[in-house]
Amino acid sequence: MVARHYITVALFLSPLLLFPSAISWTKLPENGRGVNVTCIQEKCLEEYTSCAKTKLCEDAFQCFCNKSVTQCMYDALWDLRCFQYYNDDVLYRLAACAVTREGCITPNPPMPEYKCKKPTNLYPKFDIRTLADTWFVYRGYPAGYHIPVPPVDCYDCQSYTFSYDLYNTTACQGKKQYSVNIRADLQRNFTYKSLFVVKSPTGNIIQSTGTEFGLFRSDEFRILDYYYWGSATGYVLAYYCGTFGFWPTEGVIMLIRPWLFHLPPDVIKRAEQAAASNGYDLSKFCTPNNKPYATCYRT
Repeated sequence: MVARHYITVALFLSPLLLFPSAISWTKLPENGRGVNVTCIQEKCLEEYTSCAKTKLCEDAFQCFCNKSVTQCMYDALWDLRCFQYYNDDVLYRLAACAVTREGCITPNPPMPEYKCKKPTNLYPKFDIRTLADTWFVYRGYPAGYHIPVPPVDCYDCQSYTFSYDLYNTTACQGKKQYSVNIRADLQRNFTYKSLFVVKSPTGNIIQSTGTEFGLFRSDEFRILDYYYWGSATGYVLAYYCGTFGFWPTEGVIMLIRPWLFHLPPDVIKRAEQAAASNGYDLSKFCTPNNKPYATCYRT
């Protein structure tokens, strides 16, 4: 990273000159509630200054720290809602610098250690190239304690579109899309891209990396089952475990293509058995609202 030598005296002495409405996180002491203001000013000066000019960006940082007087950037569900509500590229660029690259913002108190319970009864051999298409989330289940149902795997119109290079048989590009009802009168659509790389000789363990809201995300996917019926209809049942920003991630998703409102009984039975063999009850999974298919967000 290129060093910046032009920090202004006014910026150093008084962050409130940039935030005249007294944004809460600029008044915290050094490392207060996990926010190192000096680090942000020194290492993310350009992003910090751009954010300072945006009322929406200012309000977002108040949202991150104002749920509790003792915690900041700690509650994953709360902070995710803040990012979605104050949807702004300036905010995401500051988060990318202050959180992902420089570590100027950390959860306080520290996140407790979390160990994923990775399933071992996997689909025997999987070819990542069979993912090439758009798949819809049919069921979702958060296996961990950190983010409750729905929102992570049961957003409206949630889908994954995969594409790959003909000359690369062990990796593909993935695009996740979903819609969030912020308020009764406000819906926002989100699109994020990731790289998926095969990590096991049998192809059933895949590593995904990318960014969402400026935060780095990394997940290990484990293919629990894969099944095709008809000419182009199928499902993938996959477990994932990883990190998103500060927070641990863990869950199970069932993807189908194309979108169907009802699966054949024998297909449901097979999926239920595959889930049960790893200790999951498919009947307890959440179901996203993908009706009608034609109105689902696409780019």
